[in-house]
Amino acid sequence: MPSQKAIRQKIKSVRNIQKITRAMKMVAAAKLKRVQERVGQSRPYAQKMRDLVSAVAPFAKDVDHPMLRTRETKTIGVVIVTGDKGLCGSYNNNIIRKTVRALDEFGKVPFQLMTIGRKGHEFFKRRDYPVTRTFPLPGVNAAFAEIQAIADSIAEWYTSGTVDAVYIGYTVFKSPMSQRAELVKFLPIEPPQGAEETPESTNLDYIFEPAAPELLGNLLPRFLRIQVYQYLLESMTSEQGARMTAMSSATENAGELIDSLTLAYNKARQWAITKELLDIVSGAEALKQSN
Repeated sequence: MPSQKAIRQKIKSVRNIQKITRAMKMVAAAKLKRVQERVGQSRPYAQKMRDLVSAVAPFAKDVDHPMLRTRETKTIGVVIVTGDKGLCGSYNNNIIRKTVRALDEFGKVPFQLMTIGRKGHEFFKRRDYPVTRTFPLPGVNAAFAEIQAIADSIAEWYTSGTVDAVYIGYTVFKSPMSQRAELVKFLPIEPPQGAEETPESTNLDYIFEPAAPELLGNLLPRFLRIQVYQYLLESMTSEQGARMTAMSSATENAGELIDSLTLAYNKARQWAITKELLDIVSGAEALKQSN
């Protein structure tokens, strides 16, 4: 049985860890509240932008915009969004596993990686994956201009011909206890499956003002930035939710461990007292017999 001193030291250590996990839970909860509000505000706008592009793009077939241009897939670009820190349960592992499976499914098609977040960068660099671009994960209060720089880099990656298709791996926020890793095709911009309309299949007809090339030239870069902004917000919210849940569980587990160690300490103390009493009684009996 461990000594009372060893058990006391272990209880003290676990209590210190419990204080840290409780503080991290509170910080994550505060960040989650802030970023969750931004996600709720941006989702309707991002969805409306998707609907607009999906509705208008099929009616502008004669427009040769770089983001709409489909070409033979010789090189695939994959963007993966992870966190900069750990202690958030399986959040980082889930999106990394999702991406690795997708890369395996690409078969012999060459690919390049762009990582957003330190955890993804470290994972793929250690395993000699072709990471050609990397960005730190923007903070919860990051300005839109910071995210715009990432979106413009992704657009330039595709329009320059470096890659012929771009996929983005991110995490969809459902609740603090539920997040879903997703990998979606991002470029070239395509209407959703089943939602594509053509002038021949519908009576709708759009009059473009300004002209379609100018309109799409302004609309598509903004659409791309908004989608990247939404993906990053979803991932940041998922990370904070996962961290809050993980730290809450760690705090509860620390409490249970403290209770278990306290019980062990009380048993060790009781055994020490009993042993001392036995020694006293044995000594008294020995004195009686010697007299």
